[in-house]
Amino acid sequence: MRSMNLIYKNGHFYENGKRIEIKDNAKVCIVANENDFILVPEDLFCKPIIRTKAQLEHEIQSDDEIESNKLFFNWGKNCIFLLQRMK
Repeated sequence: MRSMNLIYKNGHFYENGKRIEIKDNAKVCIVANENDFILVPEDLFCKPIIRTKAQLEHEIQSDDEIESNKLFFNWGKNCIFLLQRMK
């Protein structure tokens, strides 16, 4: 175990001006003033909608607000589209 005095700023931890990363699944204990904690409602973040490539392409092509689209990057299970909305 190691104790560190860190500052949390913009989503990152810092010690003496150096950014500190924490490994995934690490168990940490955070001690702070009561008013430094922010409770976020569980429904604040949307769950990702899982669609096939064909479903996603159909959804993009049938959206009247999208003027043009292009499959920008297709890597494994992720499809990234470049969309140009109508002005």
